[in-house]
Amino acid sequence: MELIVKVPGIKLDKKSRDKLKEDIRFFIELKLTRDLLLKKWNKLLKNSELTDEDCKNLSKIAEQEILEEWKKKGWL
Repeated sequence: MELIVKVPGIKLDKKSRDKLKEDIRFFIELKLTRDLLLKKWNKLLKNSELTDEDCKNLSKIAEQEILEEWKKKGWL
């Protein structure tokens, strides 16, 4: 998929433009991944009897695992 972003009146040098492209691509990938995960979790947990506290604990575990994965990919 290709997405074109136009910002009238802003001129960037090639290095800044390439960095901005990278940042935008990363943000979109992050947003899409988050949305897909939430959709999947909602489907998996629709009949769940988990408490809010259980969900918070699971969220912390998932957050740590995601952080580890990002570090392996060099994103952090």
